[in-house]
Amino acid sequence: MQAGPVFARAGRGWRTGITAIIGAVLVVVGLLAAWGLWSVHGIYRDLASSGHTVEAEMTGFEAAWVGSRASRREVYYPILEFTTAEGQRVRTTSYTAIDPADYTPAARVTAVYSAADPALAMPVSALSAWPDGTAWTIGAFSLLCLLVGGILLRAGLMRP
Repeated sequence: MQAGPVFARAGRGWRTGITAIIGAVLVVVGLLAAWGLWSVHGIYRDLASSGHTVEAEMTGFEAAWVGSRASRREVYYPILEFTTAEGQRVRTTSYTAIDPADYTPAARVTAVYSAADPALAMPVSALSAWPDGTAWTIGAFSLLCLLVGGILLRAGLMRP
């Protein structure tokens, strides 16, 4: 009859190990999501602070499918053509997606581009919309993963 508590302790050790692993994975996912969001924030911050504004022509769209099979949707990235302050002619696909109903091809839009890399350009309207709902969602997801992962990791590493 003494074997019962031994098996119970062995089962608890296995569960705490799994809890620690799940917690560690959640912490890593939270850190990766935060790093990705911080990287995108850096691009927007740099363009807002030191980007050059120019009139650009939208010559078309590049379409891409995003999402899972159940909720796939098509997004459109405008193709911008402009001349930099140094006289360099640039044709690039915007970093941000737009709703094609908002713009017409061959329309003139105000764009902002990076002086270090003029191919990194986007319409000013996209820059002013930052942070959008997606950024807030990713930030909340990152914080949730870090919180839950930290709690599970701590619980899994505590000795019974």
